[in-house]
Amino acid sequence: MESTEAIEIQLWSYIDGDCDAAEKQRIAELISADPVWKQKYAELLAVHEGLQQMEAEHTSMRFSKNVMEAISHVKVAKATSSYINPWVIRGVISFSVALIVCLVGYLLSNVERTTASSGEHFDYSSIFNSNFVLCVLLLNTILIVAIIDTLLRRKKATS
Repeated sequence: MESTEAIEIQLWSYIDGDCDAAEKQRIAELISADPVWKQKYAELLAVHEGLQQMEAEHTSMRFSKNVMEAISHVKVAKATSSYINPWVIRGVISFSVALIVCLVGYLLSNVERTTASSGEHFDYSSIFNSNFVLCVLLLNTILIVAIIDTLLRRKKATS
């Protein structure tokens, strides 16, 4: 026994005329022989005829103009710069600049400056100590965050 959904799909195909001759013949025989198929066919045929009698609704000629007029009365949100305090932005920027200056100053104060005569090679182990590596990693992290921020802003601006 076929499910109700399968029967309805086949009957809609029959009503719409989308099936071939052999399929039409088989469905016509099922409608005349099987009471379930006959009842479903009567229901779907009534729905089909009701849909055919309905007139398609059309929007009015001024629909888009009415929508635009309704939208024009809506208050537009303020720009971001008007509700963010500029002093907060300046404070964050000045803190970041002060932090970078302090890190560079700390780095320069911990570097041992030795003079090398013309015959001796410079000792790089004094520069590449743990503090130097930490500062380089910190600066690289800051630069990476700045690059990611720039890329995300460009992506947001284009979309």
